[in-house]
Amino acid sequence: MSEFKRVYRMNGLLRFNHWAMFVAFIACAVTGFYIAHPFLVFETGEVIDSYVMGYVRLIHYLGAIVLDVILIIWIYLFFFGRHPYFKFIFPLRERGKEALQMLKHYFTLDMKDRPESDEDRMDALNAWGIFLFIIVFKALMLITGFAMLSPQINAENTAIPGGQYVFYYTGQIAYIIFGNLVNIRIAHHLIAWLMIFFVIIHIYIEIWREVFWKEGDISIVFSGHKFLKKK
Repeated sequence: MSEFKRVYRMNGLLRFNHWAMFVAFIACAVTGFYIAHPFLVFETGEVIDSYVMGYVRLIHYLGAIVLDVILIIWIYLFFFGRHPYFKFIFPLRERGKEALQMLKHYFTLDMKDRPESDEDRMDALNAWGIFLFIIVFKALMLITGFAMLSPQINAENTAIPGGQYVFYYTGQIAYIIFGNLVNIRIAHHLIAWLMIFFVIIHIYIEIWREVFWKEGDISIVFSGHKFLKKK
């Protein structure tokens, strides 16, 4: 008899959300590098016909919209959703000890230091990472991005009714936190690097768990299932 049992961790909607977020993040990261340091130069034809930066910015904005919509959906589902996955993306106080225990396990590599696994929720340390990436980092990227756009947005160049006020008042939050537009731009770039660093660590940890735990953690985002040792 197998010592593992197959558990359903992520449904189809969650897996779609994961991959939509991944694609949107890659699109924002790649186009963000180009916006910060343009390297394509077209020497033939009129400059007005070479709209490379315009298309790059469009892709950047579309990717940002996807990430922002996911942020709003996740916050909504935390308060009104029934799936236990969303209830544990926030690092609730009683799970702090579990998060520290998981961190200790990663350093000692001793399976005895690993906290008890649960069928329907992620571990607390992973929940902290999701909270930082999806809630904190993306919210800061949203308000700093709006702040950088707000000086050029007005009623004539936005199709969103009252969109200029959305950009303006959301951007004002960034001005309160970071002070001025230069600091806001620096913060936008630094947070982007933190998100890139998080993604790299996240991929490394998932591969590590796949190798050392042998519970099929990577397969969760493809099939929705993983395997837990029977108690």
